[in-house]
Amino acid sequence: SDMEAQLCPKLGMLLSTGRQTSIALRGNIGRSFRAPSFNDLYWPNDGFTYGNADLKPEVGTNFDVGVLFRRNTSYLFQLEVTYFRNAITDLILWEEVAPWQWTPQNVGRARIVGLENGWTFRFPHNRVYMKVVHTWMKVTDETLNSPNRGNRLAYRPDNKLDISTGFNFSIFTINID
Repeated sequence: SDMEAQLCPKLGMLLSTGRQTSIALRGNIGRSFRAPSFNDLYWPNDGFTYGNADLKPEVGTNFDVGVLFRRNTSYLFQLEVTYFRNAITDLILWEEVAPWQWTPQNVGRARIVGLENGWTFRFPHNRVYMKVVHTWMKVTDETLNSPNRGNRLAYRPDNKLDISTGFNFSIFTINID
């Protein structure tokens, strides 16, 4: 209740060819907002970690552009590649502020740049699917006059791999991620 209302406009476009086999070009640009979580603000001091009631919300500008190839007949096969770039002010990041003492802090300015590659396959009638997504990203501190300017931020992986599979049975779905 102590956060002001935020306007986060977004604009996207999609250009696609065909129905069964298609190539699509897509892009998005927009503004983002993330308020600190309850844990970020009020985590009780347990000797190692504690919240920070003085945190500011994150705000940013997000941009992505990608290409997608899809073959949709009795099965679905899809490949996609997306480049993204985010500029965030007051990024919330848990940091070590003293030996063995962690609390969330705002990073003045952060830049996130990355490339995401995905592969999806759905068997006939959507009973079984599998999706594999690899993300490479670089997250750096871009705060003016900061001794950490240009350095990578902690706890933001360079590479991330997500694998999902699922089975649809009538009204039930089982997913493994």
